[in-house]
Amino acid sequence: MLSICEYLLESLPNLSILLISGSPMLHSFRTPVELDYIKLPCINRSYSGKLSPKYLGTQTDETLKLRADIILAATANFKPDLILVDKKPYGLNQELKPTINYIKQFLHSTKLVLVLRDILDSPEVTINE
Repeated sequence: MLSICEYLLESLPNLSILLISGSPMLHSFRTPVELDYIKLPCINRSYSGKLSPKYLGTQTDETLKLRADIILAATANFKPDLILVDKKPYGLNQELKPTINYIKQFLHSTKLVLVLRDILDSPEVTINE
């Protein structure tokens, strides 16, 4: 996603990008001047697929709601022209659904694009998703 953002910044003048990510590695990357980011609370996924907060001492559903609320607030205030969604159409455990509904209702010119990268899981897991 960072590579896509860098390409867009090089290609389009006067562009600014707000990246929203739950990656614990986000802080370690060098980001271009025109790119800012919001770091979401981290979520772990066990081998069985169970989700849990990585660092926060909160319940999983509370952490997922917090993430969804942060994404919605950022979208409502930043009013992006384009949103790139990485891998999961509705985000982790449907956390993008409120934001997508908001976009449909209030931000008619905002475009949503699903970015599909290389398959990271087994074929069976990918097919089920």
